[in-house]
Amino acid sequence: MKSTKSTLCKLCAALLATVSCGTLFAACGNGDETPAQHKHNYTTTWTSDNNDHWHECKNSGCDEKEKDKAPHDWNDGQITTEATANATGVKTYTCKVCDKTKTESVEYVAPLTESTDFAALVSDKVTEAEWKAAFAEAAFSNVTIKHRDNGYDRQEILNIDKTAERDNRKLSSFRKEDDQWVERIPVEPSFWSVENNAMTCYEYDYENQDFNTVYKYIISLENLDENMQDMVDWMTTYKMACPDFGKFYNSFTYDDTLHAYVCTSTLTTNGMFEDWEKNYTDITIKIVSGRLAYVSVYGFNVEYDSTTESFVPTDKDSASTELFIYDYGTTRVTMPTNAIDYPEEEEGPNEE
Repeated sequence: MKSTKSTLCKLCAALLATVSCGTLFAACGNGDETPAQHKHNYTTTWTSDNNDHWHECKNSGCDEKEKDKAPHDWNDGQITTEATANATGVKTYTCKVCDKTKTESVEYVAPLTESTDFAALVSDKVTEAEWKAAFAEAAFSNVTIKHRDNGYDRQEILNIDKTAERDNRKLSSFRKEDDQWVERIPVEPSFWSVENNAMTCYEYDYENQDFNTVYKYIISLENLDENMQDMVDWMTTYKMACPDFGKFYNSFTYDDTLHAYVCTSTLTTNGMFEDWEKNYTDITIKIVSGRLAYVSVYGFNVEYDSTTESFVPTDKDSASTELFIYDYGTTRVTMPTNAIDYPEEEEGPNEE
């Protein structure tokens, strides 16, 4: 009898050991395999839901199957289906880690034109990357910028037309006389183009007040001195007509009443129609469909400082300047075909 009890005890002990081992390794679902084989076997690809992504253990019945679980890291998204007047568009976001995608609808926004009610425009709420993209030089391809100085009641229009062959510019300047817009003398050439390492300039004979004949002269862009190169670079960019606030994203806040970004502090960037830096304040900016649409700024009056031999800002100018940017992708500029060369003894209309 004693031998029988001993045998039963041994059997019970063995059974308990078997149950314990089975329970111990059931988490990975490998049954009676040896302990060395009961390690997680994670996939190299990601598993995801709408919120998170993770690596999943391939072992059947594993209760601890998730590794490296983390929320999705979405990119800035891109338009995958353009919105139309008859249908909403689609913007697709992609997780930068696992490539999971999500979409959101994009409402149709009528193209910006000269007749757009810019006061009624509602600015996008953008990321810093989207802000910088709106001010990037590459964004201003085939675009019109209207310049209006409220204080002097005038407007100036710069049409930027970029093609594979050249950068074209057309500057039309106006003043108001008897409630009629009439052409006034512009500071820079009325038209210019850059091609084959040369700048061709077209303008009127200002000295003799001849606005019926267009004259042409060419400036070689080879071996320019630093000042001249800076001038050419400035003349062939949108910054000739529009301040570049691309690096000042964190200086602006979104105003839900104005539906625009605003900045009341002083920022220094390029001058408009002036080849030097300028101070601005009380700045309002609207970005629509990812593109710069409207800028309003106040500049500063300046006075000459004999100590530094330079002009320094004094007080805020009482006049604001407004910029309206529109016709993206449709602006076209045609160089004058009836221009005549300046006489050989003359180097240009503004040369001494």
